[in-house]
Amino acid sequence: MEKQTNKFNKFKISRDRFKLIEISKKYDYSLDKINAIQDCDIINKIQYFFRKYTLLNKKAFNDQSESVIKFRQDNLIYGFKWDMLLKYIDINGYINPLSKKYIDESQFYRIDKAITKYNPYKFKSLSQFISVNSNEFIKTEWEMNDILQLFENKGLQEINAPNYLYNKMLDAPPGLYCMEVIDNDPNNYKRSYVSFKSIPSENNIIDFPVNVYNQLGLKPNQENQFKMKLIKPMKATKIYLRSLLDIKEMVKDIKNIFTKEINIHKILSVGQIIIIESDINSNYIPFLVEKCEPSNIVDTTNVDVEVDFLPAMNYDNTITSLLIELNK
Repeated sequence: MEKQTNKFNKFKISRDRFKLIEISKKYDYSLDKINAIQDCDIINKIQYFFRKYTLLNKKAFNDQSESVIKFRQDNLIYGFKWDMLLKYIDINGYINPLSKKYIDESQFYRIDKAITKYNPYKFKSLSQFISVNSNEFIKTEWEMNDILQLFENKGLQEINAPNYLYNKMLDAPPGLYCMEVIDNDPNNYKRSYVSFKSIPSENNIIDFPVNVYNQLGLKPNQENQFKMKLIKPMKATKIYLRSLLDIKEMVKDIKNIFTKEINIHKILSVGQIIIIESDINSNYIPFLVEKCEPSNIVDTTNVDVEVDFLPAMNYDNTITSLLIELNK
């Protein structure tokens, strides 16, 4: 048995040396370097170091799921869901949520790559977040005049942007740009998106559409401080819509209507409610954007978009459906 073991060990050394020589040829290592690498067992030491310190094959003690982004702190491994970590970074910058120290360059790229993997909102960021204030509301629920405003703008999410972002947009190369909107609650991971009106805000107090509050899951009086940044969305390829009403008797050619109106919106994002006018009797039909491809926020201008209409909700009245959906 001992003889066989020695024979195997000699074979293993010979095989490892052959592999080492083949690999080393790519880097023009000398024979002396190859001998030193093997004699000092450097490759096994590197492999041991990687297995010990890598986070790839280790479980976080606070969250066992595979999709968490992991950090090591005080010999413990912590896991954070991508949306929770992204919101933390959006508010605080690239600071380790455990040590409260700035994340180094290697960690930055690791975290950024992991968030990008899981984040369904894919776009190019062109600025940092800035803080903005919105008009304050006293009311606690959305009312009839808010629904009328939604009818008037057909769910278009367009604002007079803060001067800083407006000027950043003007300085960017030609193309369609929009803004990402978040609130200051670290536990609210929802996001909304707005496009630019032709002129910026005069006082940097932003008049957000009802849709923005709805996408962020906020009531009118719940929040008046937000963060915004400039982004460039991807071109839309496919959009999934769900009508709040049964549209069988309300339209003749819904796809044709939507194709005509899609450029009006410029951008569409998941959770947005858009209004389409019937080609039979001019009634308003609300639709919920349930999914967009290739990203949850898309540019709908000058592009052929495939539209998939999902089974309708069971509301039978436009006003009622919107009041219920917006005040959930």
